[in-house]
Amino acid sequence: MIRKKKYVCTPLFSSHGFTLLETIMTLTVLSILLSFCLPILKLYDSPAYTEEMSAFQYFTFIQDELNTSKAWTVKNEELLITDPENRLIKISKYNQDIRRQVNGTGHELLLQQIISHSFIKEENQLIIRLSFEEGRVYEKVVYFPKE
Repeated sequence: MIRKKKYVCTPLFSSHGFTLLETIMTLTVLSILLSFCLPILKLYDSPAYTEEMSAFQYFTFIQDELNTSKAWTVKNEELLITDPENRLIKISKYNQDIRRQVNGTGHELLLQQIISHSFIKEENQLIIRLSFEEGRVYEKVVYFPKE
């Protein structure tokens, strides 16, 4: 007569199905992987947010430049600013980018993937309009006190 040995522990892999330990381990690994994947997918799926933040940062940069300037004017869709050190700062569209030049030199990129860009000077305000490749249009009005 052949006797079968009785095991105190059941084998990890069974031909009859999954054990409770295998199921718990699988769920633990999946939950850890999903906790890392979901934030990455949210970052990937939000180009409008980054575009909006880029436009807001650009508007803030222009307003800071104008607030610290001695004089400014708009000429041929370019913003010309004279800073306190008497340097001429030109902000203009170059291909699909917006760049900043100081005294006609340099090529500091401020924005990319721009379709159209305009500066409109009125009495005591400057209107800035941006159109991105995605089709979104942003506008900012910078007010100045009347002199």
